[in-house]
Amino acid sequence: MNSELAAQQWIHKALEFYINEEIEQSIAAITLSVNIHKSHLTFALREFMIDRQCRAILDLLAEKQVLEAKNRLYTARMLLPYSKLLQQLNAFADYLLVKPG
Repeated sequence: MNSELAAQQWIHKALEFYINEEIEQSIAAITLSVNIHKSHLTFALREFMIDRQCRAILDLLAEKQVLEAKNRLYTARMLLPYSKLLQQLNAFADYLLVKPG
């Protein structure tokens, strides 16, 4: 089996997990796919998942569920550890954790 085919199978699994709302498994599958074979599809799916996770994290922060947002951030950073957006969200969540009141 070549790397492109293996990556496509992991993309398929990632989409199945996403549809079933198994976000952590979906992120792990996307990460594996990117590591196996870098393609426009794998990068597009990774960017899509980062976008969706950022929206979910912002919703959690708006609802003052900061610890849940931090957990979601921890998982999302598996997709792209040095994402500026994810780093900024993490810093903001940290600020909210220590902010008095």
